[in-house]
Amino acid sequence: MKEFHFSYFTASNMVSVDEFAIRTKTGPFIKKEIPLSNFQNFYIFDNKDYRSVFFLYTDNKGKSKKVQVFATPAETGFDDMIKELHIRFPDKSLNHLSEADAFKAMKVANPKKWAPIVAFLLITIVMAGIFYPGLRHYFDFGFSKVNVSEIINGNYSGSRNVSVSGILLDKSLEETTKTTNHGSTTTTVSEYIPMVDENWKEGDPIKVVLSFDKLNDEEYSALFDTEAHLGVIRNIAWEGLSNSQKSFFKDHYGLTMDASPILIEITNQTHNDSWAFFALLLTVGILGIIFIILAVKGRKNR
Repeated sequence: MKEFHFSYFTASNMVSVDEFAIRTKTGPFIKKEIPLSNFQNFYIFDNKDYRSVFFLYTDNKGKSKKVQVFATPAETGFDDMIKELHIRFPDKSLNHLSEADAFKAMKVANPKKWAPIVAFLLITIVMAGIFYPGLRHYFDFGFSKVNVSEIINGNYSGSRNVSVSGILLDKSLEETTKTTNHGSTTTTVSEYIPMVDENWKEGDPIKVVLSFDKLNDEEYSALFDTEAHLGVIRNIAWEGLSNSQKSFFKDHYGLTMDASPILIEITNQTHNDSWAFFALLLTVGILGIIFIILAVKGRKNR
């Protein structure tokens, strides 16, 4: 199997080809698999602002379908993909036709008219996928006060914004994360502490873990006298404890960890992740300006 990777603005795209299928991936979530037995044609469309490939195929009911994958200009991965397609499927290319005849054969409107809009919507969807957990938390306006047993049993309001009470174990993991962006390094420190109910005993699985920002010794000691802790349950999509974090508690403290412990980040807020909503708005706003500029330039050049 050969894989070809290339980007379109903020989206990382991939096309792979093997003896069974052509597979496409746009961003982290949008995927398509085209069996070679259903594959009909491909068409490479270029202009000065972007490049794209159309894959035409039939579904299991014989209905014509198409997939379009975009790339920014000068992407070597896209060039390599084009070469492979012409080598593997020389009789399926529509690029011997004129542009007008190719789009007529594909029954597709010329993308010079609508591609910027479609691309804008596609990238917006991809960015929404990247921010997905944060957006779910942002639109959660509920709140409940619960004990750790209710969290474990799922007997609470359904809102992930909670004030949770329980027994903290004096066994913690301190984790440091460094993020470098444009030469600037940001360091964050988090503390992870298991929480159990009054019926828990040694050997029972740990089913809830709380995470805190960096704590000094005085703050750490004060936690064990705090009646309740205010935060948000992190169990959407890829959120939660990693395998290495679970292994730490097992290897260093001999704790039995549940297969999927519930992680609660202590944020001291009843509504969380506003940053995700406003980050998406900012991203969409910037992309919107870019595409408006491209559209205006395109009209002037016609």
